[in-house]
Amino acid sequence: MRVLAVVGVGLFAAACEALGTVDPGDDPAVRTANLDLDFYVCRVQPEIVSEHRCADAEAGACHASESAYRITAVDAAYAETCSDGAMNDPPNEVIANFDASINWIFEDVEQSPLLTRPTGIRSHPIVVFDGNSAQADLIREWAGVR
Repeated sequence: MRVLAVVGVGLFAAACEALGTVDPGDDPAVRTANLDLDFYVCRVQPEIVSEHRCADAEAGACHASESAYRITAVDAAYAETCSDGAMNDPPNEVIANFDASINWIFEDVEQSPLLTRPTGIRSHPIVVFDGNSAQADLIREWAGVR
């Protein structure tokens, strides 16, 4: 019986060697491009995250405590100090929200939870905005697609 096991392992190893290696392709969850902090600070946070109250206690605070995507509620008024699409000293909460958000944007933005969930393409308790909306396009622009 032991001889059969050794022969079987040897045949398996030979078959694997004959096949060579297989390139699994790109992992769509791996982000290879840099996402712009200034764009997030001056556009994405105030126009999407704050506007739709994704972490606001009065709106249910879903992303403050009920989700794997955890962010902090931030009043969009802070963005009034953006100048030419940038801010010298963004609030720490916004930087933390940026850090949380970049994990939800994939190289293929159309497969990214930050786009597919609020548009209802993938599981989300509510549709926050349409996939063809200005908000969806803003996420695409941040990801470098538009």
